[in-house]
Amino acid sequence: MRRVTAVLIDAGRVLIHPDDTLFQRAAHAHQQPLAVGVAVRAIGRTVWEGATAADPVAFWNSDRKVDAWARHAGLNPRDGARIWQQVHQADAVTPLWSIGEPTAATALAALAGAGYRIAGVSNNDGRLHEQLTAAGLTSYVTAIVDSAVLGIAKPDPAIFLHAAAALGIRPDQCVMIGDDPHFDIHASTRAGIGSTILIDAHHDRPATWTTPACPDLGAAAALLLASETTVT
Repeated sequence: MRRVTAVLIDAGRVLIHPDDTLFQRAAHAHQQPLAVGVAVRAIGRTVWEGATAADPVAFWNSDRKVDAWARHAGLNPRDGARIWQQVHQADAVTPLWSIGEPTAATALAALAGAGYRIAGVSNNDGRLHEQLTAAGLTSYVTAIVDSAVLGIAKPDPAIFLHAAAALGIRPDQCVMIGDDPHFDIHASTRAGIGSTILIDAHHDRPATWTTPACPDLGAAAALLLASETTVT
């Protein structure tokens, strides 16, 4: 009998992606060259930089994340901060996290069809349900755990325990699929989640990283479905 019976899935860069055109418009407004895809790629590199910081939570709650993003995007700190600020101000009108992961619907349908219970678990601003609805993914998800709604955010173990409870499953019967080494992988492991899969679209992880990694949710679902027991 399959030990893993539920899947907890992060949203950002796993189920939905940021809209690169918002960065393009902001860069153009500030007369800064920014090639297509560079801004989104820089977010991934910033995730790993934050994960290796002495205090990842402090990193994401400070301007250091913006400085890191600007550096990875090839921008100076001042222009990078202006572009970042403009994009996040525009987010209130034109949602930044609005591009559905191309493999998500098929992957979720396959997991649900195989009997897995699914929860979206995200550090979000209260719009997770809206984002997943816009991406056409809510029909596959049993529970939606939005940190702003719940009042608990990753890496607090309680958010993963809440998600497992919402699915009626023990934490050790769940697999966590996420893109952030600290907030998704390490944190869920500390919460007693049974196993983890890292989403690493651009091969940012170091060679010493032992957690199984996949380029997208479709590949992660295929790995999980092929295992029949648990991913270790």
